Amino acid sequence: MFYNGDALVFRNLIRGNWRKVQSGKLGGEPGGLTPINPLKLSDVVSWLQEYDFEIQDSLGLRTFFDYLPKSLQQERELADILELEAQLSRISPYREMARYIHIDAVKR
Repeated sequence: MFYNGDALVFRNLIRGNWRKVQSGKLGGEPGGLTPINPLKLSDVVSWLQEYDFEIQDSLGLRTFFDYLPKSLQQERELADILELEAQLSRISPYREMARYIHIDAVKR
């Protein structure tokens, strides 16, 4: 599982942090909650292929919750959020927009 760098770019774009996106410095600060080394899905897939792994399954974690305004995050029922997150977690493009991506791969 890894922190999705593409989702981090998108999140910063919709928040208006365009200079941060243009600078390419999206990793978190020491002591902060954002990981210091977000990864691109295309890079992770490439590395797995390079080392002869076959992807069996993948899913996204936090596909839409983090994009909601704080007020909606607090208003909505957690059960409803979790149900929708589970439904979308394996469907493209939502999986690729998730904050984290989990890949199940096996060595060939």
